[in-house]
Amino acid sequence: MTNYSIQEPKTVIFVVDDDPMFLMMLREHLREQNTDFDVHAFDSGEKCLEKLDLDPQVIVLDYLLDATNQGAANGLEILQEIKAKDEDIQVIILSGQGRFGLAAQTLMKGAYDYVIKDQDAFEKINQMIQHILENE
Repeated sequence: MTNYSIQEPKTVIFVVDDDPMFLMMLREHLREQNTDFDVHAFDSGEKCLEKLDLDPQVIVLDYLLDATNQGAANGLEILQEIKAKDEDIQVIILSGQGRFGLAAQTLMKGAYDYVIKDQDAFEKINQMIQHILENE
């Protein structure tokens, strides 16, 4: 008798940042923290939007996406497009700016939370993703 096990689908996570080193480090951190994560990395919001058919549960989205690619949409614009396409996708905004007004603006537009890029950012993001998944 053959024993077949049904494998649960992996949780799809998108990471979007135009800083290639930060993007790679965050992607690897999330993969190491949870082997059930299928982490996809994008260097622009536009590329992320093109792949929404992969059904991500969580998107970690940098606010400033036009630092290296002038003319690229910023994180707030991408957040609004994500929410227009699928209100259920949880979006964590990531930024090097600690301005309260910016954080409040992203939350009002539907972001799950706002994380400042500091030495604790990766762990905060991981904890937020776990919290989102536990409360689905």
